[in-house]
Amino acid sequence: MSEKLTRTQLKNLERLGGVNPADQSFSRRQFLTQAGGTGLVIGGAVAGGLLARDQWGMEGVKPPPPVRLKDYSVVLSPSKPNLVVVRSSPPRAENFASREEELHAREEQAFTMVKAALEAMGGDRGVSAFISKGDVVVIKPNVAFDKNPDLAATTQPDTVSAVVKLCFGAGARKVIVADNPINNPESCFFKTKVGEAAIRAGAELMMPQDSYFEQLYVGGETITGTWKMFYRPFREATKVIGISPVKDHNLCKATVTMKNWYGLLGNPRNQFHQNIHGIISDFALMMKPTFVIADGRKLLMRNGPTGGSLNDVKKGDTIVVGTDCTSVDSWCVKELLGKQRHEILYLDKVISRGLGKDWRPQWTREITV
Repeated sequence: MSEKLTRTQLKNLERLGGVNPADQSFSRRQFLTQAGGTGLVIGGAVAGGLLARDQWGMEGVKPPPPVRLKDYSVVLSPSKPNLVVVRSSPPRAENFASREEELHAREEQAFTMVKAALEAMGGDRGVSAFISKGDVVVIKPNVAFDKNPDLAATTQPDTVSAVVKLCFGAGARKVIVADNPINNPESCFFKTKVGEAAIRAGAELMMPQDSYFEQLYVGGETITGTWKMFYRPFREATKVIGISPVKDHNLCKATVTMKNWYGLLGNPRNQFHQNIHGIISDFALMMKPTFVIADGRKLLMRNGPTGGSLNDVKKGDTIVVGTDCTSVDSWCVKELLGKQRHEILYLDKVISRGLGKDWRPQWTREITV
C-alpha cells in the first residue's frame, strides 16, 4: 500500500476486502456490494449522501499542520569574526602519481581550510563551538545538475567529505547529506561525485521521495503561507550546514549560499523564477543554519547556473565560512565574482528586511593555510 492509513480507513479495509483506495480504483457499486455483504446497516439517505461523498472515512480528518524549521544557529563570542576567508594554493596534479592521490590531497586541503575557519570563529572550542557530541547534522550541498565537478556548477565532493569528517570528529552521532536536484537525483549525486564522497566519509545519503515532502510554513514575502519542502532530513536535525559553489546565474546574477536553499523546495518551484529575488530573500527568514560554506576554489564565472565548459571556470583557491548567508554571499559576489552587491537584488532585499547583514572588514578575518 502506498499511503499510511487512518484508523477509520483500516477498519474500512477489513470490511471491504483489503482494497486501498490509494492503490486501486473502487466503484461505488463495488463499495455498496461488499459493504452489504458484511452486514453493515446503512440508511438510504446516508448511503446516497455520506458514503458517496466520503467512501473512505476521510470526513472530518484534518490535514497535518504545516511544519516549521528550527533555528539551527549557534551563539559565538562577539570578539570573534562571523566570516572567515581562507586561501590555499591548490595541489598540483604533476606532484601525484595518480588521480586518486590528487583527489585525496584536495580533500585534505578542504579539511584544513574549513577547520581553520571554524577554529578562527569558535576560538578555543574550535569545531566544537558548532558541532557537539550527539548532534544529527544535515549537510545541504548544491547537487542541482548532473555535471562533472570540474565544471564548477555544483558543490565540490571533497569539500562535502571533509565537512562530514569534521562533524564526526566533533562527536556528531549522524550526518545526513541531502538535496532535491533539478535533474535526476541518482544521476546528479553520481556525476557530481557528491554521493560517493558522502558515503565514503560515513554520511547517510538522502535523496528525495514523494513521502519526504511536507508543507512548510514560511510566512515570507513571496511564500506568504506554506510550500511543499524536502523536510524529511530535518525531522531529527540538530545542526544544519550549507555548502555551495560560487557561480554566475542568468536570472539572479549570482548563486552562493542563500540560493542553495532553493533546492529544498518541492515542485512546481520553477514558478518562482518570475520573482527570483523575492523567493531567495525569503530563505533568510526560512533557514537559520549553523554555518555555511562558499567553496570558491573553482568559480563558474559565466553561463551559470549550469555552465558546461571549462572555459567558464576560473581558479579561486578560496573557501569562505560564515554564520550569516548574507555576509558570505556579499563578500563572494564582490571579491570572487567581481560584481557589485547592488547588482544582486535579493541581497539588498534581505538587508532592507533586516534578515541579514552586509559583510564588514571588522567582522571578517582572512587567513592563508
